[in-house]
Amino acid sequence: MKTKFTLLYYSLTIVIIAFVYIVFSLVPKLFTDPYYDGTIFPKIFLPSIVIFALFFLTMGELKNKCIQLYIDNNKLEIKRFWGLQERIIKNSVIDGWKLSHQTYNHTQREFILIIRNNKTVATISQSYHKNYFEIKFQIENKFEYLGYEKFSYIKDFKEMLMWH
Repeated sequence: MKTKFTLLYYSLTIVIIAFVYIVFSLVPKLFTDPYYDGTIFPKIFLPSIVIFALFFLTMGELKNKCIQLYIDNNKLEIKRFWGLQERIIKNSVIDGWKLSHQTYNHTQREFILIIRNNKTVATISQSYHKNYFEIKFQIENKFEYLGYEKFSYIKDFKEMLMWH
């Protein structure tokens, strides 16, 4: 079984492309246009915010939650960054899965953490996966349930910085 993306995933892709455009075309103009000479806000604060937002969207959402997952009887295939990074993990080495929730705009959304060696190797999000409940059913039948894990922004930030 293969995950299918929601409209939110495609919207996120468009936002990331827009931020990349801003970083590479508009930010350099802040430093070359004489209109901005002597001003510190547009030259320091604005590029910092745009670059941080691009980093957060790319590493936090695209890398960790907007993944494509293929599940079969022997292995999990995890594709990140629009399929540019691929990882194959045998089902036999997966410890299990945990359930978690995160609140988005006053709506609680569910996601599954697939665990190997006490570390999260994949996150399947109800927000980004159209067939989330079908995938959840497959995971429930193949892997051991390891319990509920409360969502933590600190853990989420650490996973942004880790490369797995």
